[in-house]
Amino acid sequence: MSFRRLVFLSFGVLVGYLLCKIDWQFQQVGWTTTLNITGSSITFSRNKDMILVAEGKATAEDFLKALGWSHTHDRYVQICLYRLLSQGKLSETFPVNEKSFQLDFRSKQLDLIENSKECYSRLSREELQQAAAYIDGINFYLESSPRPIEFILLNYFPDPFTIIDILTIQKFIAFAGLNDINLQVEKLILEIIRETGQSGFLKELFYPHLNNITQEHIEIYESLKDFRALADHETAHIPKITNSNNWVVAGKLSKTGFPLMGSDPHMDIIKLPNIFYESHYVADGLRVFGLSPVGVPVMLFGKTQNISFSITFGMLDMADYYIENIKDKSYERNGDFFPLKERTAVIQDQVVFFYETSDGHIIERNLEASGEPISTGKYLSIKYPMSPEGDLANSKIFNIVMEKSIFRCMELVRHNTLGTNFLFADVKGNIAYQQGGMVPLRLSTGLLPLPAWKTENLWNGYVADEDYHSLINPEEGFIATANDLIQAEGKPIVSTFSALPNRINRITELLKSKEKFDTEDFKNFQSDTYSKLAEQSVPLFLQYLGDSGNKCECDSKVALEPSHMKHQIS
Repeated sequence: MSFRRLVFLSFGVLVGYLLCKIDWQFQQVGWTTTLNITGSSITFSRNKDMILVAEGKATAEDFLKALGWSHTHDRYVQICLYRLLSQGKLSETFPVNEKSFQLDFRSKQLDLIENSKECYSRLSREELQQAAAYIDGINFYLESSPRPIEFILLNYFPDPFTIIDILTIQKFIAFAGLNDINLQVEKLILEIIRETGQSGFLKELFYPHLNNITQEHIEIYESLKDFRALADHETAHIPKITNSNNWVVAGKLSKTGFPLMGSDPHMDIIKLPNIFYESHYVADGLRVFGLSPVGVPVMLFGKTQNISFSITFGMLDMADYYIENIKDKSYERNGDFFPLKERTAVIQDQVVFFYETSDGHIIERNLEASGEPISTGKYLSIKYPMSPEGDLANSKIFNIVMEKSIFRCMELVRHNTLGTNFLFADVKGNIAYQQGGMVPLRLSTGLLPLPAWKTENLWNGYVADEDYHSLINPEEGFIATANDLIQAEGKPIVSTFSALPNRINRITELLKSKEKFDTEDFKNFQSDTYSKLAEQSVPLFLQYLGDSGNKCECDSKVALEPSHMKHQIS
């Protein structure tokens, strides 16, 4: 390392230390400041848990201004990175590498900015005011505060945020982070079939969702051009909330006589800070305590003076792969060909080509092939519920913090692009569950990629709001979810792939273990490591632990002690 570079780095470290020290003096317990954010007087302070508490008027606009300011004050770098990530501009701003190319490629492929512009044009006056309030909070901090040391060293000056930016971040989390889970399973199935030419064991494993697969399908899958392998998808840095538990008990099972709720989102510790941010807002007639995704003006976990609420990822199948027949840059529908929409983008000085059908199917090609125009052949395409209606529905989730009735809250969350399990409770003693999403109505169940040139295979609208599962005040006195399979009886299939039932079975077992619960019980739930999967599988393994492969002669009573059924934490 040259002397000049060493001096430069040392100077940067010193400046960073001084800035952090100065900034920390204003973030200690007891620190407080009152700001006038576009006409709203809001006071911020640190409580004993180092959580930022805001005090203002009991209006949606003041609450959102405070939330935007808080997000940027405590997560300045994160919210700016989320914007760059969602817009495919990481490589334009920071040192380039293969991962940043893949992430930018993914965002440019989805064309989220243009989709957000379409959504923006359809926002109501109230929705525009709410979004603008959140933006006001973000930009007030950006304009009045120094840049963090990371951006100073990189000579990066963030532009003011816009409503389009926030819509784009929201879309990126929904489509590139959450809805990709089912697509990854679908891609894995395709890869296995392409490698083996077999589908029998897959039919058994995913019964009944692959029952209609034929030899014709297999031959088409094997002939796909520019196939992008699952290993080429860079998703490690995309924010996700895919593994999570929540539960709620009615007053009859609570030591207080009122409902009690537990939330247990499983966040990746390799992503620090994580996607959620805790904050409090206090006003006359409005008290909000909860967690919100950084860059999105909505609370997904929390409580107010009237209700409490919590989510898990619902594992709803809201995105599909299709097979496209492409000829001379045109795609086929029922024997007719229509011109593809072609877009180009420059990523790390490389021109890449993207293609999309008029009905919203995004052609997927591997990274190498995308540097050239598309040729004749059969390709995979992706279909997301990327409609303005979905984005408008997402914006309504914010309003649950302003509601007094959980029944109104249930209506607000039934239609969204996240695919959620919401639990609610209120001070009147009600508890409720509401499934919500935008699951398409389709000919198959969704795990089998079908030919798009046969229009009967295409989406035909979405599952009606009233067809999502809901539950109010069940007789057993509790409700729990854990990314498990939840399907309303007699309604369209909404999930084709879910988590194993061991987590939900364990939570249910714990909820039946006592007559009354308190917060300490729920804390113990969160740290519980007992495995129902081990309980089922260990006895099978014990039969074959002998040195020669024969059944062992160990004492099963000793071998099956509860301590042997726990996950080991290291």
